[in-house]
Amino acid sequence: LRFAAVTLEQPAERQLQLAALVIESLERVGVVVSAERAETIRNLFHGNASSGPEIVIEPVGDPGETALAFERVMDESDALLALPDPLLLNPNNTKWLLYMALNRNLPVIGYSAAATRAGALASVFSTPQQVGQKRARTLLDWSRDGSLPSTRVIHPRDYRVKTNPEVARRLGIRPPPAAELEAGLRRQKGEAEQ
Repeated sequence: LRFAAVTLEQPAERQLQLAALVIESLERVGVVVSAERAETIRNLFHGNASSGPEIVIEPVGDPGETALAFERVMDESDALLALPDPLLLNPNNTKWLLYMALNRNLPVIGYSAAATRAGALASVFSTPQQVGQKRARTLLDWSRDGSLPSTRVIHPRDYRVKTNPEVARRLGIRPPPAAELEAGLRRQKGEAEQ
């Protein structure tokens, strides 16, 4: 039995590409993930090793150690990717993470408009309408010829970028307008458009 799921999540590579577009001279990007996702994230970023910033991955086995993991990775990074991981991030500790990062002048690239409003420098996300359109296209393709994408998880092709001007000012960063960042992401070589 084959299936495919259209997810709300953006590919982690897209968040990394956004970080590179928004933050000049980006050398090291920190990522905290639950232990069971660590190998997948390492593999995703492996191809980036020669052309982009170094990725500092901190796996967390016990959700109670999340705060310490974020502190360790912040000490070694120029920016932080806040990946959607319900085992590690929830509304309570996400605010704490953003506050702690801002106090360290460390930009955070998020995965939702809410994260940007709460203090991330920028986020890339898909609206419910964009996800719905992707689901409809996938179903239409399947109904026409019975084909499903080769991957089981389908990331939305359409997305938006939101920046936080107050956070940018505090960090001394002048990000391009959101529309320009969206266009830059679409130009990035190797972006999976499924």
